Amino acid sequence: MKSLLPKKKPNKWLALINIPIQMGVVIFLFSYLGNWLDEKYPNPNSLFVKVFTLIGVALAFYNINRQLKEINELVNAGFIEATINEVNVAYVDPEPVIPETNFISHNTK
Repeated sequence: MKSLLPKKKPNKWLALINIPIQMGVVIFLFSYLGNWLDEKYPNPNSLFVKVFTLIGVALAFYNINRQLKEINELVNAGFIEATINEVNVAYVDPEPVIPETNFISHNTK
């Protein structure tokens, strides 16, 4: 039996919570693989850990970009509720207007 209550749309911010965790896991796994390869095939510059860590960072950024595009498409289609708090920002004139004053002194001698 289906519920008569409407399904609540997931919040956009909840979808963003897992991105840093995924980024950390991907970078850790690639650096761990590079460290393992450096131990198995020793070289003087620890080249494997450096290369695999950079590959992990690149893949993590690619994954973030892909996920953010997907979330943005879902928000635009109305499948995810986007809640943005409006902030009222006061406009500050970069050049304040200074009233003209008459600095001519009147000698009353």
